[in-house]
Amino acid sequence: EHPDNRVLRSYVNDFFSTAALGTKFMLSAAPTYYIPEDTSLTSYKNYVKEWPLSEPPEAFGQHGNAEISSAMVDTEMMCSTILQLSGGASGGGGGGNRDEQVYSTCSALLEKLPENIDWDEVAERNESDQSPLKVCLLQEIERYNELLTKTRASIKLLMKGIQGFVVIS
Repeated sequence: EHPDNRVLRSYVNDFFSTAALGTKFMLSAAPTYYIPEDTSLTSYKNYVKEWPLSEPPEAFGQHGNAEISSAMVDTEMMCSTILQLSGGASGGGGGGNRDEQVYSTCSALLEKLPENIDWDEVAERNESDQSPLKVCLLQEIERYNELLTKTRASIKLLMKGIQGFVVIS
């Protein structure tokens, strides 16, 4: 049996039951997560706004130590990234200073970034398609193009900052 099926079966057994129709059915061991008694949309919205910004491991049925393990992994990744960016993890002799290295990395990134997708051309090509997938596709193209545009602008701004044309804060 596939492991995903076991997980799904476990969730189905826990949450798809007559007990879930009762009052304040607990969704996890954490007291914050339950099915509210008032079933109006406003009530649900207010209830969700009260949730914490970061969920404790208990919300997912995990032990509290899972948060410690996750924090350790996050810290290790962050320190590794900082060392890579600062040049502290390098093994020695390579030419150029840090600004030149960052500038060349920016140039390489700009070359690798694809061009924006032509939204109009895709919309025109799929004009006869009225499915929700087309709407989703066009929305994702808009988001993707916005991401590419902002990434390009940020890289160019960083390059100008390295050259001394703008102030980097």
